[in-house]
Amino acid sequence: MSALFNCCILFFCLVGGSFAQISQLGSCPAVQPVQNFQPQNLSGMWYQVRRYDNFYDINERCNRVNLTIGLGNRLRISERSVNTLSGEPITTNLTLTPVNRAQAQYRVRLSVFSRQTSLVTLLDTDYTSFAIFYMCQDFANTRLVYLWIISRQSTLGLNTLGRRLRVEAANNLPIGELRTVGQLNCPA
Repeated sequence: MSALFNCCILFFCLVGGSFAQISQLGSCPAVQPVQNFQPQNLSGMWYQVRRYDNFYDINERCNRVNLTIGLGNRLRISERSVNTLSGEPITTNLTLTPVNRAQAQYRVRLSVFSRQTSLVTLLDTDYTSFAIFYMCQDFANTRLVYLWIISRQSTLGLNTLGRRLRVEAANNLPIGELRTVGQLNCPA
């Protein structure tokens, strides 16, 4: 029964995930966090401008992210977006706990119903115009891969797009999977 259950879970991750989630066989790889991490410089309002398709942001546009640094360098995320089907606003609040103070890696628990945490890594940033966040979840010999690019403006410059390709290649991430997040006609 256990083997059948695992096969069913794997099937739904691979087939169901192909519609809205990047999934790959194997466990999550090690990635390189940004060097000389300065968490206080991440604070402020950002736009989510590109992302891998994923279950957490399905049917969302106008994603605006407010980052604040709390006690112990905890990263607080308050995200506002609009549901593309209903037009209703969505608010998500998360607190990420640093793995250690010197690295740009955090642990986050995405569900109040689970004790499982996921590792979120800041892969690259210049703090003034863009930041690239990565998350990977291991599940039944499959990994679910997430990548978000946030920007201080609602669009990205060509230099940033080239830099993100280098980051994806250096960390063996799927290239060509990023989707543009709609930022037109968004509520103020």
